[in-house]
Amino acid sequence: MLIRPILLLPVVHGFLLENNHSVVGQTTLSSQYLKLSVFLDEKNRLQQATERISQNTVQLRHDMDTNLAVLSSQLLQKFNVLEQKLGEVKQLNETQKELALIQHKHVTLEQKYSRLQNSYEQLKRENDLLHVEFQLIKNARGQDFLALYNMTVASKRSVIKIDSQIGRRIDDLERKINDTLEQNEQVAILAYPPFIRNTGINGVVTFSDVEFSVGINNISAYKTSGIFICESSGVYLVSVSTLSPLADRNIRVVLNGNHISYTRVSDGQWQTGTTAVAVQLLNKDKLWIEADSMLVAPRPYTFFSIVKVQ
Repeated sequence: MLIRPILLLPVVHGFLLENNHSVVGQTTLSSQYLKLSVFLDEKNRLQQATERISQNTVQLRHDMDTNLAVLSSQLLQKFNVLEQKLGEVKQLNETQKELALIQHKHVTLEQKYSRLQNSYEQLKRENDLLHVEFQLIKNARGQDFLALYNMTVASKRSVIKIDSQIGRRIDDLERKINDTLEQNEQVAILAYPPFIRNTGINGVVTFSDVEFSVGINNISAYKTSGIFICESSGVYLVSVSTLSPLADRNIRVVLNGNHISYTRVSDGQWQTGTTAVAVQLLNKDKLWIEADSMLVAPRPYTFFSIVKVQ
């Protein structure tokens, strides 16, 4: 059996740090190697340093965000305080403007007061002069002044009398003008009852369905009450007509509570009753139409009309 010797050499892992350096004519092996364990330790150390740097970076970013939020809040508070102070300054400016305006008005009033005072002093001096002149005239010409005074009083009485006469004539002229205007004023109304079917009525007939009206201001009150209130004195023509089947039923024209016209409408069949009467109305006189428990036909069989003719 042949025994061969085996040479065991230790194996070392490492990294080549430098390449071969060749010199002309000479080869020198000066390679240097780094152990793997040292490399791994250095690598772990670098990783730990990198992690610490990353953690420090995160912490630094968190601190920066926190500081930025605090700084933003402080800036916002500062801005709010500044805005409030600006509002106060603006209000102060408005107050100062109002104060300046008040001071200007005060100065103007003082100037006016000074001018009035000067005018008063001047008037007072003039009055004193007139008083002195009056005393001189009175002392020098007492009798003449008394006669002049009496003439003045008499003239004043004549003026008062003439003024009174003119006033009376003006009043008479105004009354005549008003009477003429009232005579020329147009007043008219045509109205129907508001219902559309035959309706029983006992008392005031309300003609609230007004077809037209001229020269009547209180038309709303008339529609509600059925009472015509005269607003312009004069002669009026009053007309009323209705249709009813009931016997022994009358319609009446009433002026200020007094019946001035009766009209029999029917003898028991559908018949028409019509009234036309001229009346003298004064301002605020009241006129209306009444029915005696009557079955009244609707428009156009029943209507009320009043016209001013003079």
